[in-house]
Amino acid sequence: MADLKSTFFKIYSVLKSELLQDPAFEFFNDSRQWVERMLDYNVPGGAASEFHLSLCLSVTYSVF
Repeated sequence: MADLKSTFFKIYSVLKSELLQDPAFEFFNDSRQWVERMLDYNVPGGAASEFHLSLCLSVTYSVF
């Protein structure tokens, strides 16, 4: 699970960076900072992040 978690964080870091730099979103500096904080709180550090990660992986595995 630790290897899976580190892989998730690597991918998350890239996706977050791409999202925050995407010209399709016309972020002001304040809104960009808010979105970054919101993502960092809710995606990897949310209250039940271990549960969500496990649930997403098991659902994905069962679908494919």
